[in-house]
Amino acid sequence: MGITMLKLYFCLISQDGSIEITVHRTIMSVHAHWEKCEQDKYVGLLHIGFVRPKLSQLEQINQFIGQVLATTSVKCALPSEYKVSQTVVHEVSIGKDSCPCYLLLNKFGYEINDTDVIYSPKPHLQNAQQNDDLINAALTVLKAATHPLNKEEIFAEIIEQDLYRFETTKPVSMLAVELNRYESSDNNAVEKLTFGKTRDGRFFYSDYYNPNELSGWVRDFLQNDPILSKELSIIYRVHDEQTYINSRNTLPDSIRNKSDLFRYNYLKNSIETDNPEKLLTILPLFVLNLNIDHFNFTVRVQNVLKTQKISKLSDLNGITNESMLQWQNFGRKSIKDFCDAILAYMKIFAEQLETANENTMLEEPST
Repeated sequence: MGITMLKLYFCLISQDGSIEITVHRTIMSVHAHWEKCEQDKYVGLLHIGFVRPKLSQLEQINQFIGQVLATTSVKCALPSEYKVSQTVVHEVSIGKDSCPCYLLLNKFGYEINDTDVIYSPKPHLQNAQQNDDLINAALTVLKAATHPLNKEEIFAEIIEQDLYRFETTKPVSMLAVELNRYESSDNNAVEKLTFGKTRDGRFFYSDYYNPNELSGWVRDFLQNDPILSKELSIIYRVHDEQTYINSRNTLPDSIRNKSDLFRYNYLKNSIETDNPEKLLTILPLFVLNLNIDHFNFTVRVQNVLKTQKISKLSDLNGITNESMLQWQNFGRKSIKDFCDAILAYMKIFAEQLETANENTMLEEPST
């Protein structure tokens, strides 16, 4: 499925109510279109959105004949040399939503002082301004999202849905400040938050988060890394060992590697680490997918594995200790050597993960 792009729409609204809508790539293209029309017969309206606007509620718009209005989405996107009224001068309906409009004060063949612009908002607009604060607008967007969103994506949705009217030249920065105020890494606050932030700076919302439902190593992981643990629980629905195994292949590398390492250290104390059948079940996915040449196996172990057409540890999935002992030239000493080499590599993996940048994938060590 393709990605829907934001478009710049320019609407020419005539005195008789007819509407011509064109799509433009640049603001200069809009200027050219405006200059060609009979400006004394039209009101211009600029809007940025994903779909072509369906306009209504235009009864009183003729008072702006010869002038250009802008919806909130355009007001926040115009270059700094464009002056726009600080107050809302009109409202139009775009689809089912009421959309505030601002007056462009220059650049379209006229100059108007902002102090000369007077408009008394309708009662419902005043109520909306009183009731719709920015953080509630962000929460509305995040509640409907199916995946975490960055601040730019949240801003775009707020503007598209007209959930909040930004009165600033840096609306995304303002949004980021408010989002961060309601997001915390404080251990005591983590259960009270209605949304959180992923390691790569994206925000998410959930009405579900109950640490009491976590069990096993996932519960202990909450104390070790509360933010990542919350991310696992809310976004990926990981609550215990089984749900983690079910979700592990879908996790981002940075989350999976840290979770895998904590899981390994937690579970290795409860198994026989000299038993390959048990050891393989607790290894990180990154380690399981490594070629066997990356491990310091003895020549005998290496040769037997290659004879058995084992190229990586995941090829041994489901194998039993007894079946490995049936391989030719592979006895109990080879079993021990096999496990010792893996345990030694796990120390390397832990060191590598500790020094790796969170946004950088682990690199396979050279052979």
